Amino acid sequence: MISMLAVPAYEKPIDSLYDLLEAIIKRHFITVLGCGSNNEFIYSTTDQKIYRDIYARFDHSKGCVSNWNDGMDKVLLGGHVFSNNRLGSEVRANLKGRSKFHFAEHEFYAHGYSIACPNGSPYKTAFEEVLIWEMSCGLVQKFTKDELDKARRPEDAESQDPEPIGIQHLQAAFFLVAIGNAFATLLLVLEKLAHWKGSRSTKRSPGNSDK
Repeated sequence: MISMLAVPAYEKPIDSLYDLLEAIIKRHFITVLGCGSNNEFIYSTTDQKIYRDIYARFDHSKGCVSNWNDGMDKVLLGGHVFSNNRLGSEVRANLKGRSKFHFAEHEFYAHGYSIACPNGSPYKTAFEEVLIWEMSCGLVQKFTKDELDKARRPEDAESQDPEPIGIQHLQAAFFLVAIGNAFATLLLVLEKLAHWKGSRSTKRSPGNSDK
């Protein structure tokens, strides 16, 4: 009883498709999909059972939206889960207040973009070289982070949780400990040498010789 009173009860987060299905069945959550989007196409045509089970319970009258902003607004009403491209959702979440949204930990399918060129186009090779170079240099990830930071509201930036302590933060402490140990070891060796030399000189002194 004491632990129940001391620890607040949090609603179980939805971090996977199986969590979503459980929330739909047990907590009557509503799945939100863009009408005619590739997300709805995947749910409606895939052979995987989990997608079919979720889509079988999808109510078009309540969960169908025409654009991403409407989908994010549905989430703010409570009891709704918007299935959509992560980057586009994160940008809109930052504009509306990132702390108001929870993003699932598991991503259930890859989503990428490409540049289409006519067959035999001389630009194809040039585009490929630039795109591969940007990805290998980490520029795509940097551009993504920069855009998300631009879209973040000031109150969200101030209320962000502190960055967890990692090995980078502890390197200085490890270096200080290592230097201290090395210095102490050197002093111990010097002390032993001084003691050993002192004992040898005492043994060799005339006052200690046999008479």
